[in-house]
Amino acid sequence: MYDGTGNLSAINLYYDNLNTLRSKGLDIEASYRMALSDLFSGGVGDLSLRALATHYITNTTNNGVTAINLAGSNESGGGDTPNWVYRLEAAYKTDSWIFDVVARGVSAGVVSTAYTQCTSNCPASVSPHFSINDNHIAGAIYFDGSITRTFGIGKLESQVFFAVKNLLNKDPPLAVNPDSQAAENTPGYPQTNRDLYDVLGRTFTLGVRFQL
Repeated sequence: MYDGTGNLSAINLYYDNLNTLRSKGLDIEASYRMALSDLFSGGVGDLSLRALATHYITNTTNNGVTAINLAGSNESGGGDTPNWVYRLEAAYKTDSWIFDVVARGVSAGVVSTAYTQCTSNCPASVSPHFSINDNHIAGAIYFDGSITRTFGIGKLESQVFFAVKNLLNKDPPLAVNPDSQAAENTPGYPQTNRDLYDVLGRTFTLGVRFQL
């Protein structure tokens, strides 16, 4: 910037957006359905099985100075992705009933792939490469179930259903991130990844559906 006499009076320094995020992974899906009458005489209804899984190979964020692969990190934070997220479902269906069981889970991971786990002779703890005495975060598997009764009311196709999420009332694993443990909102929020883990515990749902 120049003043009125043509002399340089100031230099404006603007930020460049050098951040990049590159991800690589696999989505896997398999399903199978069969009529029970094909298995044995007198069999009624259909049995269906379905499996879904996502495998994160790399999920690298680069701010132009430091590149960190977040794949395998289960801590609560932007961009953190576990190695595996999966869902398995089995359903039995007749003209009047539907029974459904789901197992959903996430693999074990770390607080951060940038951290060094150690208890002695630790390297200098400098952001983002902190040292931590326990970098492990356990995985989790949750079971859900539902029962649905189908019936007709005139021209309406109706259903009454009862569903339970987190049947075993499993608690989420907790982890303290040294990068955010001093944040003022830390006591007010569970120290877990609420996108990956169930933080509500066992829940029940009873409902009715109608369809013309």
